Order: sequence, then structure tokens, then C-alpha cells
Amino acid sequence: MPRPKKKSTTEIKQRGLFDHINHIRQIKSSDYISTLNESELKSFNPYMICRFLSMDSSTIEEIALISKYFDKMDVVSFYKLCCEITPVTRGFFPYIKNKSVKINKELIEYVAKKFDISMSVSHEYCELLYSSVGGVKELKLILSGYGLTEKESDKLITIKE
Repeated sequence: MPRPKKKSTTEIKQRGLFDHINHIRQIKSSDYISTLNESELKSFNPYMICRFLSMDSSTIEEIALISKYFDKMDVVSFYKLCCEITPVTRGFFPYIKNKSVKINKELIEYVAKKFDISMSVSHEYCELLYSSVGGVKELKLILSGYGLTEKESDKLITIKE
């Protein structure tokens, strides 16, 4: 039995966020925004474009400056400014994900109580202690001061991902 023929589609693919970013990095035509239809213009999100353009370490400072003002400028000006700032590049810049650690709430409460600080400052302090060599020992020492056994301390200090 022969394979069914593919339907020929004459639809033009809608341009999305990554098409816009590639256009800013590579093509840089001045009338690009005027060629976008309504749905493509909706996908031209300055916040997300700044976010992805900032993955290139050579332009991160300039993009950080633009990101403070993108909501005050029109889309055409934003596009032209991005084109001027970003060098012509081909390739892939990996997206950098947040590497925050999920810390046990009870541990944060013990540290906050020990140093008489807020929960948010305590969370930052716990993150700092997790990243240092002797930090985990310090946390165990804090917990032992509240009468927790080593087994209970290990359970609270275990990082959740």
C-alpha cells in the first residue's frame, strides 16, 4: 500500500521570539518591525528579548542598561537600539537557569532565631553557608545548640532539588 502524500501547505510560518532574536543578532534590517503582522508583533516581547540577548557575555552590560528603559520606548526604537548594541553573531548562547537552593523552612527558622534576623536574611545566610567549606558544620553547630541530634540536623540540612 503506498504512503499517503503529504498535504502541501502554503501557510507561512509565524515568526516568534527566537526568530526576532536571530534577526537582531544576524540580519538587522531597519524595516523588520514594519513587516510583522499583529500576532508576530505580540510575540516581540522586549522583556524576553532582553533576557535572551543578555546570555551573550559580550553584551550583558549594555542589555542590562536597556532593560531599565525598554518599557518607556516604542518597539521600533527598542529594536533599532538592540541591533546597534549586539554584534553580528551566529551560534547558540545557552540559557542560564537560576541555581538557587531549596532550603528546609525549619532550618531557616532556627538560623533566624539564633541571629535574631528576618526569614529572608536567614535564607540568604543559609545559602551562603551551603556554599562555603565549613558552612554545613556551622549549621550543624547552630542546630545542636537547640538540642537537635545529629540525625535530625542531617535531615534538616539535606538540600531539596
